[in-house]
Amino acid sequence: MGKFPPYQYIGGDRRFSLTITIKTPEKWDMWNECSSIFVENFKILFKYGVYDANKYLIRATPMLTGRLRGGWTSFLNAHNIDYSSAFMDVTMVWGHNEPLSPQAINEGMMMSYYQESDFLVTLINAVPYVDYVEMGTSNMAGYNFASRTMYKGEFIIKKYIEDWTSKCSEMGEIVKPEILDEVQV
Repeated sequence: MGKFPPYQYIGGDRRFSLTITIKTPEKWDMWNECSSIFVENFKILFKYGVYDANKYLIRATPMLTGRLRGGWTSFLNAHNIDYSSAFMDVTMVWGHNEPLSPQAINEGMMMSYYQESDFLVTLINAVPYVDYVEMGTSNMAGYNFASRTMYKGEFIIKKYIEDWTSKCSEMGEIVKPEILDEVQV
């Protein structure tokens, strides 16, 4: 008969202790393989979700010359992801009638950085006025493009995961995730 309650009393701390025993090596191998396949596919979904959110961020960033949008490109460039349609999309900004400056775009790209680990990607736009355009000033309202993208990114990644886990449940096994060009609302 097991211990009740299911925790140990150690030096004043209560800690939950749970032991799972898999008695046959075949079952352990099956569970271990499923775990690594799940994590591998989850990493793929996460990365594609970040790619889509990054494209949305570029699309949502106001532009005059293209420098500010160029400041979001390093992660996509490092992974050879095509974002040209997002970069040229002006449907989410208003008042833009000027041609983009290739020189300004390149300047912005030189100020684009990222940091990446398994489930954390930090995009850094070092264009000097990015904060003013995002949050506004006493003379100008902020555009909140990065804040909006954060919520859109959460939606995108959640959508990828929900679609994939539903498909796995339907098939009764871990299946390769379907990667869309871009998640649509």
